[in-house]
Amino acid sequence: MSKKIQGTLLLMIAALIWGSSFIVMKSATDFLTPAVLLLIRFSLASVFLFILFFNKIKTFPKEKIIGGLLTGCCLFFAYYVQTWGLNFTTPGKNAFLTAVYCAIVPFLVWLFYHKRPDAYNFIAAFICVLGVGCVSLDANLSMNKGDFLTLCGGLLYAIHILLIKKFSKDVDGGAFTTFQFIGGSIVALIVSLMNEDISLVGQIGSDIYLQIFYLAFFATAVTMVCQTIGQNCVSECQASLILSLESVFGVLFSVLFYGEVLSMKMILGFILIFIAIVTSETKLAFLKKGGMVKGMLALFTIFNALNIINVSALNTPNVKAPYAYVYDLTTSQELYSKNVDERIYPASMTKVMTALVALEHIDNLKKVTQIQEYDIEGLWEAGASSAYLEVGEKVTYGDLIHGIILPSGADACRAISRELFGSEEKMVEQMNKKAQELKLKNTHFMNATGLHHQDHYSSTHDMGIITREALKNAFFKDVFTKRSYKTEITQHYMAATLLKVYWNSRMDITHIKGCKTGYTDQSKSCITALVNSQGHDLITVFAKEDDSRNYVKDAKIVVDYYDKNYQSLTLYKKGDLLKTVDVHSAVNSKSDVKALEDVQVLVPKTVSKNELKIECVEEKKAVAPVQKGQNIGYFSIRYNDQEIRKINISLQEDIDAHILVKIWRYLTEHLFLMSVLVILIVLVVLLSVRYLKIREKRRRKAYKLYRQNKNK
Repeated sequence: MSKKIQGTLLLMIAALIWGSSFIVMKSATDFLTPAVLLLIRFSLASVFLFILFFNKIKTFPKEKIIGGLLTGCCLFFAYYVQTWGLNFTTPGKNAFLTAVYCAIVPFLVWLFYHKRPDAYNFIAAFICVLGVGCVSLDANLSMNKGDFLTLCGGLLYAIHILLIKKFSKDVDGGAFTTFQFIGGSIVALIVSLMNEDISLVGQIGSDIYLQIFYLAFFATAVTMVCQTIGQNCVSECQASLILSLESVFGVLFSVLFYGEVLSMKMILGFILIFIAIVTSETKLAFLKKGGMVKGMLALFTIFNALNIINVSALNTPNVKAPYAYVYDLTTSQELYSKNVDERIYPASMTKVMTALVALEHIDNLKKVTQIQEYDIEGLWEAGASSAYLEVGEKVTYGDLIHGIILPSGADACRAISRELFGSEEKMVEQMNKKAQELKLKNTHFMNATGLHHQDHYSSTHDMGIITREALKNAFFKDVFTKRSYKTEITQHYMAATLLKVYWNSRMDITHIKGCKTGYTDQSKSCITALVNSQGHDLITVFAKEDDSRNYVKDAKIVVDYYDKNYQSLTLYKKGDLLKTVDVHSAVNSKSDVKALEDVQVLVPKTVSKNELKIECVEEKKAVAPVQKGQNIGYFSIRYNDQEIRKINISLQEDIDAHILVKIWRYLTEHLFLMSVLVILIVLVVLLSVRYLKIREKRRRKAYKLYRQNKNK
């Protein structure tokens, strides 16, 4: 292998790893705060590089160490602001917007070293501004927080390059980089101690360790070695061009593995930024000497790659749970499914059905009962969660519902079962009856508490339906969305299980409006939760998570994904005419069906109203008389031949049949009686005619005899 090919491959590997690091950073920031993450990353990188360049470090000039440490401070703040911005934007946008530092550097050189940029730099800057506008500005010419922070990070990266130019002259690059990361580690430690919770370091899971190791070793140490060796094997122009592919790889990885959806406007912006980077770094030298066609083909290939991947990528959130279901309560859309019909052990998610069935049989939530020995017997030995109710304690039925949902109390389940049905077994019968009523195909209960039993199972889809049905009850929804509660009589404090997750991990849980969690050794961690995105209430069900922190992260991933990539389109306003229905056999043969509420759909931001197809499916004709609310069909809203929502068509008024139609129907409905009546009438008529004929014959005969007698 030639030296040039070897250098090209090494630089390509560096660009590829750096491009992939954006989604790894995005995943890591779901658990770790920016400064803590960078503290770990920089510290590990310092150790790797110190070992690698130990011989160079021993002879490193002491007067240059301070320069390395100061440069490292700037590097930390560049990474910090970029990582902070990554919390509010997508990995793809973060990658490209960070890369604008390539176009900024020449102007900073002009500012500090009075070296005027050339024409290529001005052209690159102009193109870069256009690209940033396409990527970040919305219809109101405003920029979101994440994109702004990312651009600020790009500016700091540009300043960092100038500091490298100033302090690294005539010294070993590896040793200088080592001191940069040592300086960055020191600042990261200070910021972590001042503003962030450094105790998170002790709570890191194995998956986060792997991500940090990848960032520290591969995305830092390995890439630096690849860059150092690679740049010595190819020209400066070729090296800049290859390394600028980092931003392209960042977008590709974000689309493929993070589920980022790219609009044509964003793709155009990425291409413009990429052209600006290439123009600034290479002065378009690769287009000279007959290379223009190759250059244009390369840009065309990149455009097509972005476009094809954007179209073919699965438009789904990148949740980690092996079983997941997301349902939009606002639009009745099933947004996401992953192994939704496979059976799982629902653990304490069972208690959503327990509470639902109980509420359907409770007439008075203020009714008071006392906790009995039956309610707590054997639960501690079985490892069941508890609301810590005590024998003899007085509670209302409403208190028990709170105890079922918030602290996941098996004792509260037992108590409500005993009060309403006489025993837990009778309660379970009603729960299975309700499951049949809801047409749940993969659900069967053996207890009201969720304790493990091989025949006690459900699915994420079925749990979503149960949660949807329960949330129709206003009292349940109020309980479900609380964080804590005190009972009415004894002021017994109950905390939601989600708060315990927060207390143990200090993770942000504000995106979860309400939930019911669960855990057994067989089920692992699971949750059915209510979150909000784009003003829509979403039910999210995750099962068989390795850790309770994971379902909090998955819920955040769902919210972020739909916030960033989807939009809520209003197809009809409340009161808009949906359809004029023909009502057969009616006095008024037409009836207007209007929207009873705003008709909305949640669709990718790349989709416009014009791309949605609305079909009216009349399942049966409307024939008078009809009652208000009678369903006669539905509207099917489709995108790319896939149905995304159904809207039932229901008549909104009572419509009476025409009087003649009523008579005819009465006659046809009473055909036998009418037949008998007609026969009787015919018989009466025939007998009457016969009688009249006989009478007439007798009259004539009498008259004839009378004339004969008179003539005599």
